Amino acid sequence: MKTPLGELVLHRSPEKIEISFRTQGRRDWRLELDGRPLGGLLQFVPGRHAVRAARRGGLAADFEGAEARVTARTRHLLRSRRYVQFEVGGRTLRFVRRGLVRTELLEDGRSVGRGRSGVWELSEPDRLRVFATAVFAWGGLEDAVENPLLPDLLSELLLAPLS
Repeated sequence: MKTPLGELVLHRSPEKIEISFRTQGRRDWRLELDGRPLGGLLQFVPGRHAVRAARRGGLAADFEGAEARVTARTRHLLRSRRYVQFEVGGRTLRFVRRGLVRTELLEDGRSVGRGRSGVWELSEPDRLRVFATAVFAWGGLEDAVENPLLPDLLSELLLAPLS
């Protein structure tokens, strides 16, 4: 993917299929920016498995050789209280939902990026913001910031007329 800082490439190891359904599909992710290592995640399963792991205490990651942690808060009715957070080297980036379809990236409480329908704009791109946004978008972590009642409400509205 093209970014303001260069080309971002995701390398995934071959899928590690194990007997347990809960661990099926684990892969090591490694991201490179213009051919230089950026960071990665070990034994990563995207989507709801990643959200669960982030909610339970965090996903371990590395960013440019430093230890990074990805955590999430998913079950709060106020959308501003649901987030996915990246912490590394004294910096904290937080993805929060704004409205129904817009997600905002905050650093130190100020907006540094926003995304809508999978398209992201970073106002001041740097390597950590590009890494965090790629992991958030490609790893399916946007599920963490969605309204916890919306899927139930939509299925009720769509399925109720059928019964």
